[in-house]
Amino acid sequence: MKLENSFPIISSHNISDEVWRFFEALPKDYKRFLDKTNGGFAEAFEYSFETGVPRIIEKVNNPSKTDCVIKLFGIRTSNTQPNEFPEDLIETANEYAAEEFLPSGIISIASCIQNSLVCLSLRKNDFGQIYYWDWYWKYPWSKDFFQARIDKVWTIYPNADEILNNPQNDLYQIVSDEFNYATIVKIAESFDDFLLKLKDLREE
Repeated sequence: MKLENSFPIISSHNISDEVWRFFEALPKDYKRFLDKTNGGFAEAFEYSFETGVPRIIEKVNNPSKTDCVIKLFGIRTSNTQPNEFPEDLIETANEYAAEEFLPSGIISIASCIQNSLVCLSLRKNDFGQIYYWDWYWKYPWSKDFFQARIDKVWTIYPNADEILNNPQNDLYQIVSDEFNYATIVKIAESFDDFLLKLKDLREE
């Protein structure tokens, strides 16, 4: 994968010990990628993929719309300036975790042409798997698809409102994660698998 304006290659000398520990805990295939290409920018439709999210509206009935990566996040090193490169992987992970719209342990690793995200799981049960978060998941053309997934969570936790209104509840994080999982779609078993699925659609 060729990207523009990548961060410098990571080493133990240009990142803090804390960041190095974060890097070392990443899935091996994604670490290999960051070792070679530490984030960067891509051309529109150069790295396109099937999302698994339908687009159904008026005369359009597409069971899986296509999206494309335009920016892969990287790890900022000590000799870079924020405005020269894409988003920092760790800063973005912390920002989105605070907003609680992704399941805990799911981090965003790339953004797509219309603000959707490619995400990576660091959780034990699906470690290394790749997900797609659709910016338009509440919009009419895919709302029914996601609402059906959300409704399944409601059947398991009919008192979800009560749980989510109390962050001290023992089930709060579990239920919050279940609803957030309902709004993301798995698109690859691993980062290497995701790379294999990418297609260049610039000429089409």
